[in-house]
Amino acid sequence: MSTIISKRKKKNRLKTKNENSILLNNSNKHIEKVNDK
Repeated sequence: MSTIISKRKKKNRLKTKNENSILLNNSNKHIEKVNDK
């Protein structure tokens, strides 16, 4: 039971990491666009 929970936690952590990096990438792209103008 505990192993399942830990696996789920790991997965969630990875998911949030990915979402955070995607958000960062999007904001960076937006900044680049503004700089281009």
